[in-house]
Amino acid sequence: MILQELKERYSSVEAYSTGEGENELAQRLGMNPNEILKLNANENLFVPRSYITDLIRQASDEVDPRIYPQHEGNELKKAISEVNQVKPENIVLASGGDQIIEQILSAALRPGDTVQAITPTFSMYPRTCMIKGFNYVEERLREDFSFEPDDIISNTDKESKVLILCNPNNPTANQFQRKSVMELVDNYEGMVLVDEAYAEYSKYSLIEEAEDRDNLVILRTFSKAYGLAGMRLGYLITNRELAELLNERYMMPYPVSSLTLKTGVKILEKIDYFKEKIQLTKEARDNLYLELSEMDGVKAFPSETNFILFNTRKSMRQVYSDLVNLGVVVRKIGDVPGSSECLRVTVAPAPMNKAFISALGEVIK
Repeated sequence: MILQELKERYSSVEAYSTGEGENELAQRLGMNPNEILKLNANENLFVPRSYITDLIRQASDEVDPRIYPQHEGNELKKAISEVNQVKPENIVLASGGDQIIEQILSAALRPGDTVQAITPTFSMYPRTCMIKGFNYVEERLREDFSFEPDDIISNTDKESKVLILCNPNNPTANQFQRKSVMELVDNYEGMVLVDEAYAEYSKYSLIEEAEDRDNLVILRTFSKAYGLAGMRLGYLITNRELAELLNERYMMPYPVSSLTLKTGVKILEKIDYFKEKIQLTKEARDNLYLELSEMDGVKAFPSETNFILFNTRKSMRQVYSDLVNLGVVVRKIGDVPGSSECLRVTVAPAPMNKAFISALGEVIK
């Protein structure tokens, strides 16, 4: 039967868990949900919720939910093009970065084709490859979180169709040298997917390279710097021919709701406000990195994102569990090149960072 076939086909895919919710955790600990520090998903904690909801209300007044999206997508592409200095026809919109990952890999590959990924990387890449039946080959970073382009290119075979790297990288938080990334783009014969989900917090972007290259795809999202994780809005930037192919022949109609599209427009109309919040995030990140680095028994890694990777003298699971019992939720990462038992914490405004540092100090003493 088809159900049994599906169960067997996907039995090796690990169920994705977002963890215990804030309300459930607060109830278990006897705390108010507002007291829980949710620092595990790299969400934007610098833009007030009220600011975002006000933009959503403004957007809702300008769309008719009874009608399929019409001009809203073109409006958003125009706004994105102005912010990023690209042409609207080079943009493909999607329901979050995860949909872009699924769609671009499905469009470029067939079952049995090979994906090379510079790892460790975002968990959705190996997960998508497993679900779709693509071969997934890891190209591990060196202990300083760098890579040698020639080594990666030499590992490429005729079945290798897509090369993936997050830049800045998740979970290591570093941004690779531009020269090294461009060597991959220039010498890899397949498609190079550069995930720039955290690029707003970093030193450079490769967006301007994507328009004129036939093998470069840039992934961007509204979930991080623009505080819209709950509405699922992402986009890719690539050469015009590929963007047209995806928009006109591959993507399903109406992948993003009218309300979400219009909210994206409202956000980019306030780009100066969000740039201020990005700068505040970077300053708080650098301060948090220094505080973690000065703690006895803690090793923190430099960051070009809105999160910090770290480990402690205690086990990852013990630190994670003890923090949760204090109402602080971080992310378990595990081993990375050169370091083990790592955790990841979202950068937050100073009072929340202070509370996190206090809790961490208590559990590792």
